[in-house]
Amino acid sequence: MALQLEKLPLATQNILKLAACIGNQFDLATLAIVSEHSEIETTADLWKALQEGLILPAHIRED
Repeated sequence: MALQLEKLPLATQNILKLAACIGNQFDLATLAIVSEHSEIETTADLWKALQEGLILPAHIRED
């Protein structure tokens, strides 16, 4: 898995590091705040990790 992570764009690696600090589950809004980027920018940074299956979307809750 470490080799897969090293192949990702630097922005994706950095956003995954921040996500890991939050925990094994995180929400986009929190990650965007922590990264000091918009949710759109954060989503773009996560996209390659999602495509590679390194992160999985969770069920969306309606509160």
